[in-house]
Amino acid sequence: MGTCQSCGGPCLTYKGSVWQWTCQTCVRLAMDARAARADAKDQQNRERLVHSLKTHSSGRTTPKGGGSDSYVPHRPSAFAPNP
Repeated sequence: MGTCQSCGGPCLTYKGSVWQWTCQTCVRLAMDARAARADAKDQQNRERLVHSLKTHSSGRTTPKGGGSDSYVPHRPSAFAPNP
């Protein structure tokens, strides 16, 4: 039986190269803390996305190329036929 590297309490099994001698309680607490941080980060990303969608209009008011819908390109006068 080993000693937990986190709390100093008894540890029945060696957990490998990552957790080494760490008791189940400390492993569970560490995993819960990691999950809580990941949830907080996900929530922050969702809030940032919602804010971005609210502040930047997703609907286009002009065509992709710019200009207005009524614009029709014409050939330059240099290429116009001579009368």
